[in-house]
Amino acid sequence: MQIQVIEKDANVFCVALAARAVGLLGSGLRKDFAQLARSVVPSILEKFKETKQTVVAALHEALERMHPHCFTLLDIIENIETASDHKVPQVKSEMLTFVIKCLKVSNRAAISKQVKPFCNVFMKVLVASLIYVLCVLTAVSLRNVVDG
Repeated sequence: MQIQVIEKDANVFCVALAARAVGLLGSGLRKDFAQLARSVVPSILEKFKETKQTVVAALHEALERMHPHCFTLLDIIENIETASDHKVPQVKSEMLTFVIKCLKVSNRAAISKQVKPFCNVFMKVLVASLIYVLCVLTAVSLRNVVDG
């Protein structure tokens, strides 16, 4: 039920509450909740396009509560790669924030296994950001030339 609320509900309070509930279930049930936790990750990452910070904070909280107990970053690498291709920049940004937080709390042995698969994700987002910045700078310089 919480997955449908996170995916489709327009009520900010309901989405935030459902996200918190999923996070608490994940941290409480741990491995027993792992399969459902991995299935809700795509919905949470997609919902990062929400502009309300209360919802985004609740989504981050849910992912962070589930991460060490229900899945590793390598378990959800496909979902992270999908989020890195998202057309909404905020989804990419929030996804990177989540990945960085996870890498900060991971031990060194786990990080050494996880960094290599994420290099492609980081490069893809970085290249897209650089292209955007170059387009903006070109537009600004063209406008300055026209305004003269």
